Amino acid sequence: MYSYKERKTAVKLYIKYGRRAARVIKELGYPNRLTLRLWFYEFQREGIIRYDKYSETRLEIKEIFKESRKSYGYRRIHLEFKNAGRTISEKVIIRLMKELGLKVSLKMIRKYNSYKGEISPAVDNLVDRNFHARNPNELWLTDITEFHIPAGKVYFSPIIDCFDGMAVSWTIGTSPSSELANTMLREAINSLNGEHPIVHSDYAEEKTMPKKSKVCMK
Repeated sequence: MYSYKERKTAVKLYIKYGRRAARVIKELGYPNRLTLRLWFYEFQREGIIRYDKYSETRLEIKEIFKESRKSYGYRRIHLEFKNAGRTISEKVIIRLMKELGLKVSLKMIRKYNSYKGEISPAVDNLVDRNFHARNPNELWLTDITEFHIPAGKVYFSPIIDCFDGMAVSWTIGTSPSSELANTMLREAINSLNGEHPIVHSDYAEEKTMPKKSKVCMK
């Protein structure tokens, strides 16, 4: 018969060693595997101990986020775990990042765009320059940026998720046409699972893309 103190010591070591019963038994000389598990569940049920199975994962997420200079969102962190052979769902990473208060710093930079295009009526500003989202696929930003390369001009059209700063989709073309933006939008919409994000773009781009709202409504 083991005392309360002996049982609690064994359970604490069980948690410390990542629930590896063999290490506890080797160090203490008691109990057997089944008894140790029963003690663990008993202490947990009675609230004597609190076990967080994601304690190590939390530390790893914080380290990855720090090393990325606060630029990695849940998608990139999930990819880091996947590349390391670890299976952790995106939903778990989202929850742990929220609990840890880890938010990507997304700076809005207004890029030069010389293309004027056709004029279309302005739409309501639902964002009011609040570029923060509490959940994935809640608020998207889009713009068209012009680049000069030796072969000529190219145009880059991405959609950025304000939740983690990651690109949901993007297109590259030689003309800032409606099709460039609409292709990017269709690819982004196809990635949704029932969500209905707000899509925000600057006023200048709205003038150049009169067909964009039709794609969004579809």
